[in-house]
Amino acid sequence: MRLYRAASGLLPRGFPDDYGAGMEAMFRDEWRARTRVGRVVLVGRAAADLVWTAITVRVLGTHGTRLEGGTTMTMWTGWGMDLRTSLRALARAPLFTGSAALSLALGFGGVATVYALADQMLLDPIEGVRDADALVELTPAGLPYPVVQDYQRAMRTLSGVAAHRARTAALELGPGADPRPVPVGVVSANYFDVLGVSPERGRLLTPSDSLQGAPLVAVLSHAIWTELGRRDDVIGTDVRINGAAFRVVGVAPAGFSGLRLWTHPAVFIPVEGWNAASLGRTPTVDRRGWGWMAAVARLAPGASVAAAVEEVRDVAEQIVTAHPENEADLAQVGVVPARLRAADEAGGALPPLLLALGGMALLALLAAAANVANLLLSRATRRARELSVRAALGAGRARLARLAMVEYGLLVALGAALGLGLSVVALRALGAMPLPGGIRIDVAGFRPDPFYLTAACLLLLLVVAVAGIAPALASGRVSSSLAMSDRSGGGGPRGGRLRAGLAALQVGVSVVLLAGTLLFGQSIVRALGVDLRFTPEQLAVVRIDASLFRDDRAAASSAVSRLLEQIREQPGVDAASWSTVAPLTQDRETETFDIVGRAWPDRRPSVEINAVGGDFFEASGIPLVSGNAEAVAGPVRTPTVVVTESMARRYWPDESPVGATLAIMARSSRWRPWRPTRASTDSAVTPGRWSSACSPPCPRLR
Repeated sequence: MRLYRAASGLLPRGFPDDYGAGMEAMFRDEWRARTRVGRVVLVGRAAADLVWTAITVRVLGTHGTRLEGGTTMTMWTGWGMDLRTSLRALARAPLFTGSAALSLALGFGGVATVYALADQMLLDPIEGVRDADALVELTPAGLPYPVVQDYQRAMRTLSGVAAHRARTAALELGPGADPRPVPVGVVSANYFDVLGVSPERGRLLTPSDSLQGAPLVAVLSHAIWTELGRRDDVIGTDVRINGAAFRVVGVAPAGFSGLRLWTHPAVFIPVEGWNAASLGRTPTVDRRGWGWMAAVARLAPGASVAAAVEEVRDVAEQIVTAHPENEADLAQVGVVPARLRAADEAGGALPPLLLALGGMALLALLAAAANVANLLLSRATRRARELSVRAALGAGRARLARLAMVEYGLLVALGAALGLGLSVVALRALGAMPLPGGIRIDVAGFRPDPFYLTAACLLLLLVVAVAGIAPALASGRVSSSLAMSDRSGGGGPRGGRLRAGLAALQVGVSVVLLAGTLLFGQSIVRALGVDLRFTPEQLAVVRIDASLFRDDRAAASSAVSRLLEQIREQPGVDAASWSTVAPLTQDRETETFDIVGRAWPDRRPSVEINAVGGDFFEASGIPLVSGNAEAVAGPVRTPTVVVTESMARRYWPDESPVGATLAIMARSSRWRPWRPTRASTDSAVTPGRWSSACSPPCPRLR
């Protein structure tokens, strides 16, 4: 004690007179409670504590409560002392600090990860553009290119209207390079101007690139440019798209990959250049009867979506008056925010999935907060003697509450920092995984929202403060005699009820999380165990862009037949066929139909349809439950229909569908009057668990 009093001489004059007795009392209690080794550690810590206190008071003490000898203590000096004391307290309890920080990190990291996914997929899915909130898209998506140009000239509430469409084509990046199928962004010349995108290298498309006779030009995506080594000499070279040479004039910026989550164009070309890239096998882009473009626009300053909708409808009426052939294309014209169309290819599955994940993450955060609150209450029970000593030495309830707030604020900050780190690791892991549909998770797209992070930290701080500051306040009311006894650490009946309530909350939330996890796992197991009624393990799928043969079905049939013959000759191939829709995909094509000899009470029913080759069932391994197997094997010489068991049970509940005659109604991407196609002369039934569909353009190769 004499050495301790001598070392107190490092402190400013007057400081030991006010606080020396309390410091000596705490040192004496610690000395008596420790072993020999612990006393050595206590001496070292006390020396460091005295030095740090002396520096803090002398350097930061400029204004505030005046001490004897002229030294002053400021409010910030008090906060600095609380910070030092809190750091020491957390360091002395590494098990508690690690457990609490890890619990908060897991809860906070889960919420941060789900928020990052929702932000990238739903809230702000369009990257690399200027003021994405002002971007809108015109509906329906399939508009003829001349109609988009009409909107460009007539709209006033929209400062720019651009056309875009992703088409699959064979890309050759240089002489001798193997062609590979990639999405090609077919866009109008003002596409990048409307989006507010700046080039990474070179230039982007300009109106001169769309003039008749202009050279064919292309803009590479940043991903393709990175694949080429980010060479500046790429500008001015040629790439081949379906064999046609396009001059590279620029590179799109990093982070910009189009306006769709699942489709990332590798190269962008003007709409007028698609005639050359399609090898003349598609309709010309200025054909008003070909609805194939999507239109994106930017709201004019001061314009609203509602005003744009009204003007778009007025302009649509003018277009239909001048060009009646576009009446079907503009039947339900409208305007929607562009970000709502970015995830259209998911079929509306993303919002409920992310909502479920967000709910689970919030429950995990609540469980983590309850766990930390229980840890804090238990820690407060063990620290009740220390808090009571501080209260007995003159520390008021506000002073104790401030000390607790600093300590728990440090704990929350540590947990939040670890949680953000875990979130980045999780996003990187997701980015490295091949996700369905080709969607990419870019960790660079995780932009921590200051408002969101502040709200989450305040919520966590509120939870831990309720559990931590309350015992500190209660300690200010403990009597001196009880403070020095060991019976003050129980927290009283109120503390016991609070701990019991938090424990019940933690157990309840944990049970819900556990049940949800088990149900989710059970759903996955059941989905993987569904009897598909065929074996997909040995099937390989090759995708062919047959849209180039839209106007030449004979050439398409010949090309596919040659390809199938070459595939059948490969070792290990037992059978090969074609279909417009591959099994177990999200593609969809719907047709209406009539059953000859049966009248429908209202409108004709519709069914998903798949056009297939004659040996499709042999190649895919789908068995026929009933019917004439020879009628669907080999070359099909007569119109034949095969229905699923589910369709048979619905429309032929008491009889066999084999032998029935159907009239299939053909529907194109444009709404035209229904017209019957050839009726079938035979039919068969396949297992009911397999069904498929196709979305336009999915040409029928007969």
